[in-house]
Amino acid sequence: VESLAAQERGEISFAMVLPFADANPVEVKFFRPARRPGQEAPPFTINIHTDNQHLGEIWLKTSISRASHVDLMMWAMRADIANLARLHSDALSRRLREAGLTMESFRVFNSARPSLPESWTPTGAVLDVKA
Repeated sequence: VESLAAQERGEISFAMVLPFADANPVEVKFFRPARRPGQEAPPFTINIHTDNQHLGEIWLKTSISRASHVDLMMWAMRADIANLARLHSDALSRRLREAGLTMESFRVFNSARPSLPESWTPTGAVLDVKA
């Protein structure tokens, strides 16, 4: 129902949970605000969350703009996993480039993801990730 309401507003909003027999589920949410006349298409956002027994709790926010430009933000509760992500960021950038994508940024935080409101924040809203 929420996806249909979003579609009526010109947005894309879809969420699902991927269950696994041998691991905790992965929550995936897709969102893109409505396009405003005279402006370029807004970024498409994919939010992923899991609490994996090997990696700990992880949140990943991927924003794709201009069809191929990728901005990534990752929050990992475990310091070793956050450091591992930073260590392999160049390899990730190369793999994305091989797939025709350009990684604009990759920010990794060794913390929980800051709380977000139940509804998506309006266009232009800012989230303070330093808190």
